[in-house]
Amino acid sequence: MRLGSILVDGKSHLCSVTSGGVLDLTKAASTLGEGKSPRSIDEALGEWNESLEWLTRFVGQLVRRPDVGNFLSDVQSAKFLPPLISPSKILCVFVNYHSHGQEIGGAPTEPVFFFKHSRCIVGDGDEVFVPKFSAKADHEVELALIIGKEGKDIQPVEAYGYVAGYTVLNDISFRDGMKRGVEGTVLGRNLYRGKVADTSLPLGPYIVTRDEIPNPYPLKLALRVNGEARQDGTTNDMIFKIPDLISGASEDNTLLPGDIIATGTCSGVGLYTGKYLNDGDLVEAEVENVGILRSRIRFRQAKTT
Repeated sequence: MRLGSILVDGKSHLCSVTSGGVLDLTKAASTLGEGKSPRSIDEALGEWNESLEWLTRFVGQLVRRPDVGNFLSDVQSAKFLPPLISPSKILCVFVNYHSHGQEIGGAPTEPVFFFKHSRCIVGDGDEVFVPKFSAKADHEVELALIIGKEGKDIQPVEAYGYVAGYTVLNDISFRDGMKRGVEGTVLGRNLYRGKVADTSLPLGPYIVTRDEIPNPYPLKLALRVNGEARQDGTTNDMIFKIPDLISGASEDNTLLPGDIIATGTCSGVGLYTGKYLNDGDLVEAEVENVGILRSRIRFRQAKTT
């Protein structure tokens, strides 16, 4: 099942993307008197197994109704909101593709994570605003997984049982910000300055539940800027696969429903090609069988370098 949030008359409606179009579950539940419908994916994840069972049954009933057209809209005309708006944690893994490790000149020996926050999240088709200090905005297409139940010290063999589904994520980075205050020192990179800014995390357009993708290897990753191919890889190239990421992220830390784990990016980022993002660029991040996430880049001031 593909679950998302769409904008309807200024409000967020839970939806399911089907072969017939976008099914407005909030409207259908209200019209048909189905009070059990969760109001959002965030709410559904609180009781994920029960919510998924109910949603699967409800969607199955709706698509067989003769009046299903009353609740359907075209995918192209739907305005998708971020599928999640308030995760407790957004964990991004630092260098998790062999090809990207070759670009950067090395790779970690265990998963290394950094945080982004919920104010970073924007949805499909939304604008990404580049901070005033940056002239080197960069792109990183990633498969992101959504945690579906609480867990701590999760063993790799159990890890997939904690995955609710997958979505597309673009880890927008500001490479010149990563060097501020640390260049020429032994302090490392300023990941907060270079990674964590409002609107720097396009996410969506919807979540594909885990049963739709029983094996996420291999899935193709691609990123295009104004139609030009910039990144091209597959999830087979991951250094640490999903079970190891979940196990590492949950070591002495509790993962909660709705938490997001970004699984890393493949080669082709601007830091190594020299092709950074410009004002007005249309960025398309795609993960096979998951979706295409589109973003428009906006500079808060003229790019100077």
